Amino acid sequence: MKRIEINIGNCVEILTDDSDENITDYSKKLSTVFESSNITMLSTSSEVLLVRPSKIVSVKVTEQIKKEGNDLTIEEDMVTD
Repeated sequence: MKRIEINIGNCVEILTDDSDENITDYSKKLSTVFESSNITMLSTSSEVLLVRPSKIVSVKVTEQIKKEGNDLTIEEDMVTD
């Protein structure tokens, strides 16, 4: 499961995605949002967020696995504008 934290100025939006894609490839695909100057739709397996890329300060993607009811972060990758 991926956890995506999007820092938009003074607030952080948190999204989750059930993708099994490699975290590096997932982050590269997510970074394409910065190519747009208009409002962009970020869709995950459970949520949709409409955002203006110019307002995004940073994006943090972490891979999480469930282990006996606890979340364990095993790898992370940062995409920054």
